[in-house]
Amino acid sequence: MVGYYGASTFGGYMSYQLNQTFGVDIGAQAVQQFGTNKYQLDPIVTPTVKLGKVKIGLPVGQILHGIIRSKAEQCNMRK
Repeated sequence: MVGYYGASTFGGYMSYQLNQTFGVDIGAQAVQQFGTNKYQLDPIVTPTVKLGKVKIGLPVGQILHGIIRSKAEQCNMRK
């Protein structure tokens, strides 16, 4: 049920076009953790493809953040 509650977020990003077709949006956002006044910083990384007048993007920032966090936790557990 937690997924249905609104979360407070704020942040920003910049768009960089590699060429007329490919680009990337890069930035950061702070997301409020459910039930607390604490915020977690999440990266914004969205590769984009422009097809005619339509721009399609796949947000992968939170996925990358999760992978990096789990690898860091594994390294800390080994010490």
